[in-house]
Amino acid sequence: MTMILQKPRSARWLAAMLLLGATCTASAERPRGPERGPANVDAMRTREADDIALLLHLRPDQRGALVAFLSAWGPPPPPRDGGDGPNMRPGSPMPGGEDFARHLERFEAQATAHAAHDRSRLIAARSFYDSLDTPQRAGFEALMRIRHAPPGPGGPLGAGPPPG
Repeated sequence: MTMILQKPRSARWLAAMLLLGATCTASAERPRGPERGPANVDAMRTREADDIALLLHLRPDQRGALVAFLSAWGPPPPPRDGGDGPNMRPGSPMPGGEDFARHLERFEAQATAHAAHDRSRLIAARSFYDSLDTPQRAGFEALMRIRHAPPGPGGPLGAGPPPG
């Protein structure tokens, strides 16, 4: 029990704890049944922040940067008017009656909004990463590799290469 409460002494130990934590919390973050839905989103986000803070041994003064990072890198909000916004795909058809010049203006506004959103995400990520010390950065990088790895046998949580 005392070994669990000590700070990690090696990057390998920290990576193992991150892997264990990611696999244990993955199912907890996918609620089943009546808990599903927008009402539970805040609780899920808080639990995710708590898990990451625990795994990385964050200090209280680092929590704000973590929350800002998770908020910025969460799923983008849906477009307010059903299709006009940074989530609209390039090359979308022009609405009926819109001339091409207006279409280009709208597309330029969407591209500007999208770029601003991307910039704010990068600023939040940089701020959080800069707040981490060296062991925390190693743990965070391992956690990001796990989170962004392809699912299945070839990924870090899989059992190895697919048969055949």
